[in-house]
Amino acid sequence: MKYFFISILFSFLCIFSYAQERFYNLYDGWCILNVSVYEDEYIASGLDAHPSTSANMPQFITISNDGGIINSFLYYNDTIDGLEGRLSKSYFFQGNNVLFVGTLVDYYKSYSLTPILANYNIISNEIDTIISYNYVEGYNSINYLLDTIDSNYVIIGTYHYADNNSFPILVLADENGDTISTKRYEFLPTNTIRRRVFPYQLLKLPDGGFLMSCQDEVGYAGSYHADIQRCCFLRLDNEGNELWRSYTTNSDTITFHPFAALMPDGDFLITWSDPFLADILNPDGAIWLARMTDDGFIYGKKKVSSEITEIAPNRFYINDSYQDDSGNVYLTGERGGLPYPAFLLKVNSQGISEWYREYDCFPDDDAQATHTKIYGITPTEDGGFIMGGEYFCSPSTMFPSGTQQGLVIKVDSMGCLEEGCGTTNIRHTINALNAEIYPNPASKKITITLAKQTNTAKIKIYDAKACLLVNIGSQGVTQSHTLTNTQTGIEMDVSQLPAGIYTVNIWAEGKFYVGKFVKE
Repeated sequence: MKYFFISILFSFLCIFSYAQERFYNLYDGWCILNVSVYEDEYIASGLDAHPSTSANMPQFITISNDGGIINSFLYYNDTIDGLEGRLSKSYFFQGNNVLFVGTLVDYYKSYSLTPILANYNIISNEIDTIISYNYVEGYNSINYLLDTIDSNYVIIGTYHYADNNSFPILVLADENGDTISTKRYEFLPTNTIRRRVFPYQLLKLPDGGFLMSCQDEVGYAGSYHADIQRCCFLRLDNEGNELWRSYTTNSDTITFHPFAALMPDGDFLITWSDPFLADILNPDGAIWLARMTDDGFIYGKKKVSSEITEIAPNRFYINDSYQDDSGNVYLTGERGGLPYPAFLLKVNSQGISEWYREYDCFPDDDAQATHTKIYGITPTEDGGFIMGGEYFCSPSTMFPSGTQQGLVIKVDSMGCLEEGCGTTNIRHTINALNAEIYPNPASKKITITLAKQTNTAKIKIYDAKACLLVNIGSQGVTQSHTLTNTQTGIEMDVSQLPAGIYTVNIWAEGKFYVGKFVKE
């Protein structure tokens, strides 16, 4: 691919430091799993593709309070085939560090998956620690969840029990990450095709114990899901010993992604979804809520749509949850069915669904396939939320070669992208802004003006055949460019571009812009 040397002239204007209540932007990497609040900035933790394997490597992005990129760090080590976190709760923010658990991938030596605990140092901008737990958990094991108990760590993963069978394990580790004790949880009988039990949440309880939420998959139905797939909750004491386990449904439904919250009345609120029935889509797929006592008795099952009637049956997947000090629970994830949006749901402290938001990225684009997903939610100091996820689209007018990128959405306390959206406004669209380009047509230089003045930007220019010819501001780009004061905007020398029609994508100050110009 040929790159052209160009000159960029930015306007260096005043940049205000006041925190904005709402923004959205696409970022480096193909997904963002977790966003942490760091001083007056944010640290987004996610994944990007390994340059030479099919695995992923960790990506950490420092974001300003208005969505601009301050720093982007992609870890790479030529002796590692992959280093992957899996869930939002795989990451734990602590001081100037982001600790995370996941898997170290070895494709070419022994095709093994090694469970690890690693540390990203924000100050030094490097991963300075990787601790292996393979001697504890067994061959082809994976770590999923990380939390703390006093000064120690509690890690939840899965371990290899038998061929095609993997079950949860709890590891208690000291402040240095060294193992203190382990507990394994069997789900019998095993299955010759597969039985895999994935942990999605570990809820710390006031008595020092835990509630672990798991997805139990048995068999294989010839499609994405299992013959039987149920949601299970395990009650553990403060040493990880199992006290009881309880299932949400029988084997008639294929259920996904369970989560729980301890409510003010002492019972649990539990939630899950049922997008499939056996090997077909569930025509009545819904987000479910129920209550569960501290001895595992489940009662009061109901669909969220019984309280928010605007929610139609569909395929829902809950990816993360957050509970505030008042007992309100916020669930976020993704919905199947066009336009495949992300969602945020509030359930109040009485277990009643109050409002539901969907976030649809760039609905005015003409891509044939798109999806917007949210993987993690974090409260912010202004009472709102910041959420990490991904946006994907096939080749289109807006993204000529298609795209799959990390996504961050900052909303207010009502989940709104625009002020005063109310409790009944369900659909929120994330739109590209127009970049004005002149002169148009152009022969030597163009000037790009944006809705908001900026001194930093990432710019991509595509020709009519969707070939990327200019790529500035992205990680790993070595193309030279200069910055000079102007009073008009971003000036670019395009004299070396061939004659033709060009699409310009610009990421600046937490916003995404699109423009076109003709080169004579």
